[in-house]
Amino acid sequence: MPLQRFEKLDPDRQQAILAAARTEFAARGFSGASYNAIIKAAGLSKGAMYYYFADKADLCRTVIERVLAQLADAAGELGPFDDAPGFWREIRALTGRAMLEMLAMPELADLTRLIYGEGSSSEILGPLIERAEAWCTETLAAGQPVGAVRSDIPLSFLATAVLGLLVHTDRWIAERLDTLEAAELERLSLACLDMVEHLATPVPDPNPARA
Repeated sequence: MPLQRFEKLDPDRQQAILAAARTEFAARGFSGASYNAIIKAAGLSKGAMYYYFADKADLCRTVIERVLAQLADAAGELGPFDDAPGFWREIRALTGRAMLEMLAMPELADLTRLIYGEGSSSEILGPLIERAEAWCTETLAAGQPVGAVRSDIPLSFLATAVLGLLVHTDRWIAERLDTLEAAELERLSLACLDMVEHLATPVPDPNPARA
């Protein structure tokens, strides 16, 4: 996370620094990115950059977190629902809003490869996975009262399984993002949601007489 001094900067100045870093990381990856080039593009001295971030990994993680926060803001919250079909309909609507924002990001392919390539070390990806798992758990829990999400297994176990599906599907797409047409990307994303729904939907009791 950035140091508190960075958070106290003017928002426009924050964005200028992160934009310089995002461009460099997207173009060269984490190990290939030049910290000095980022510092120069941001119009800072080396001392000033260390005044805001602990190191290059801290800056890279902040860039990725801000991109994900931008997607989360675009996706918004789940809309109201009162039954299982309504829950899954809202999940698809939320995903659709995030997809539109993703398609508007020219550096998305490179940043996604960064997350799942060099950024896959626990130093970069670990904290992001923890946050994603917490969000996944909370979202699945919201679907249980209306019978949209199974409750025969621990919620944390289900959230881990769903997140594993999402992460590895996202990784597969990231490796091919440059060659996928928008329509195909949308089709595959919807197919992934179908798999999530199938995984999370309550399983009928094969022996209802036992109840």
